[in-house]
Amino acid sequence: AGVVLVRQRPGKGNAIFVTIEDETGITNVVLWARLFERYRRAVMASRLMQVEGVLQRSPEGVVHLMASRVVDRTDLLATLTEARGDGALTPPLARADEVVRSVPSRHPRDARVLPKSRDFH
Repeated sequence: AGVVLVRQRPGKGNAIFVTIEDETGITNVVLWARLFERYRRAVMASRLMQVEGVLQRSPEGVVHLMASRVVDRTDLLATLTEARGDGALTPPLARADEVVRSVPSRHPRDARVLPKSRDFH
């Protein structure tokens, strides 16, 4: 499974491209339009995506995963790090993050939110 970085559908083409990343690196996933329709919900909604298929390597060395099955594994994101009792992610504090005096803040760093992926519509 990999974190979804980008979803693309160039023009009205017959292929959909999804870029995912895991601990081994970045993978380009190719879905044909017919398969995309079958897995549309998982492809469009996943933040963490499991893809099964066949790896193909071009003569230039570019590797693509030709998808045959897509599974939305977003529910597993919370298990990738320690979670608080309420299920929210709690990143460890560095020394620079220690609070000497508590002042209410609305700084954007207070929220633990994954960035949105850049997708086609």
